[in-house]
Amino acid sequence: MLAREDEEEEKQLQKDRLAAAINALTKRKSMLESEKETIQQKPTMDLMAETKLFREDVFKRRYRAKSSVMDDMDFDMD
Repeated sequence: MLAREDEEEEKQLQKDRLAAAINALTKRKSMLESEKETIQQKPTMDLMAETKLFREDVFKRRYRAKSSVMDDMDFDMD
């Protein structure tokens, strides 16, 4: 009985985490779209600090993924 309650609690936690992640992504998307419109209206405006960090994070993730794939390819060729 206790294990079943733990499983249900874990499922609920996963649903809550997923909902929070979706909410955060929706908020970020909205912020980026808003900033994009503002920059289109005022091209000389700088990016917000949060947007700069987000872009940097995306760049780093892509670079690491690309490096990982290249390393795997090098390993396979040996």
